Amino acid sequence: MDSLVIPKVISLIANVTGLQIRERDQELLQRKLRTRMRLLSITSLENYYQILQTLVQSQDTDFSHDQLIASEKEWRELMCLLTTTESYFFRDKGQFLLLKDQILPEIILNKQQLLQDRNLANSSLEKPSLRVWSAGCSTGEEAYSIAILLQELIPNWQDWNLLVLGTDINQSAIAAAKHGLYSHWSFRDPDPSIRNRYFQEHRDSWEVVPKLREIVTFQYGNLVQDPIPNINQSLHNMDLIVCRNVFIYFDAQAIATVLKKIYNTLVPRGYLVTGHTELYDQDLAQFQVRVFPQSIAYQKAKLALSAPLLSKSAPSTTVTPVTASPVLLLEQAVAEQATATYHHLPTPAIEPHDLPMALPPSQTDWQPIFHQAEQLFASKAYLAALKTAERVLVSEPHHFQTHYLIAQAYANLGAYCQAEQVCRQAIQINPLAIDPYYLMAQIDEEKGDLEGAKFMLKRIIYLDPLAVDAYLELGSLYEREGNPDRARKVWASVLDVIQRFDADALINRSQTLTANELHQYVERLIKK
Repeated sequence: MDSLVIPKVISLIANVTGLQIRERDQELLQRKLRTRMRLLSITSLENYYQILQTLVQSQDTDFSHDQLIASEKEWRELMCLLTTTESYFFRDKGQFLLLKDQILPEIILNKQQLLQDRNLANSSLEKPSLRVWSAGCSTGEEAYSIAILLQELIPNWQDWNLLVLGTDINQSAIAAAKHGLYSHWSFRDPDPSIRNRYFQEHRDSWEVVPKLREIVTFQYGNLVQDPIPNINQSLHNMDLIVCRNVFIYFDAQAIATVLKKIYNTLVPRGYLVTGHTELYDQDLAQFQVRVFPQSIAYQKAKLALSAPLLSKSAPSTTVTPVTASPVLLLEQAVAEQATATYHHLPTPAIEPHDLPMALPPSQTDWQPIFHQAEQLFASKAYLAALKTAERVLVSEPHHFQTHYLIAQAYANLGAYCQAEQVCRQAIQINPLAIDPYYLMAQIDEEKGDLEGAKFMLKRIIYLDPLAVDAYLELGSLYEREGNPDRARKVWASVLDVIQRFDADALINRSQTLTANELHQYVERLIKK
């Protein structure tokens, strides 16, 4: 009987939330449904389906107030099981670099110019405003990261009306975001100085400082079902909408529905930023596609779509016909700006270009060039680091660290295919190296390929049984898939590893957490 009801449940979930349950995920779905049914003391899946169906049929059928409340509550409980909450601050360096260096400065400049024109025309002075929506904000790291960028970019931010609105369909994630407490694991990438300025220590966690909370708001939201734009929910006149790692779970029709809502919620010249591959094969005719080296962004036209809008602050970007694949446009943009030296390697990472060759460095002077590439990468000049590192490979084609640096640069620029290809070349040079596997695991996770990410993490553990970061991330992936028992087993393995180190030893990859701190953190993971 359940086999007849499951397709109805899957269809209902897609209609209400947009979430697409793939065939390979149906067994996991059934486990999660059984979990809810046990808690509700329901033995029939058909009866559970009817509870969910109540909310959908409420407009056509008379239900009691209690029935509607129960159905709405169950939908929210189910969403806590079906949606993922794994996130961390400044996730996807390339896109946050794009926001910091290009998109937000352009928006800020336009706002300042608009306000100046208004104040010249009117005697009354008003504050400039800037509104950002983090759609699918999970536990809040993305929204707070954007707020940090705004306060970094606007010295007098207190004189602005700033709003960063985070919404998510996962009620427990929203509660965590409002709480504003984060573990060390949420700070995998940010500069420690950022953490120290915008967070304060709270027991064994980090708490968002009041000045950051001041401009960030969180609320429950269903992108598919909710009426959007919605003035009552502050969902209107957005200058920037960031909707990353959301559409990878939606079917094509749900994506189209939400895209229309997003377009109507943006102000003229407002931006939409999504995951790199999430809008593949979507009709983007209403947007102008802006191609940056770091990523693709979608801009709402000022009036009509007859003329391109190019900002003086970003002269290197292009407006591209929307008939092309966004993924291919991004990879082309990065490849076209890279030098042609890399095509001399046995397995090229990019196609050859008819560009002049750089003079090869001698056997004695490649090391300064590599150090220069490292410095450029550290300063987040990823494209310049890529070009400089490629010069090293002319004379040192089997230098592992150079290959890995190039792969990291490609990844931070959003060119994932090139990054993975160069990672594999690095592994051919040093089959025992684990860094390329870490990078490929992160790329797979960004693309929504959790199976691929798990494979890479297991490979790391095979090569280095003491790799605590790999255990932690692998456990997090199992938890996201709704397999808490498997997650706890993996995390329990971390405790065995930690016991081999002194309590004060720094044992994670970024050398920021002691064995004792990790032990306490993992124990909390296992108990939750």
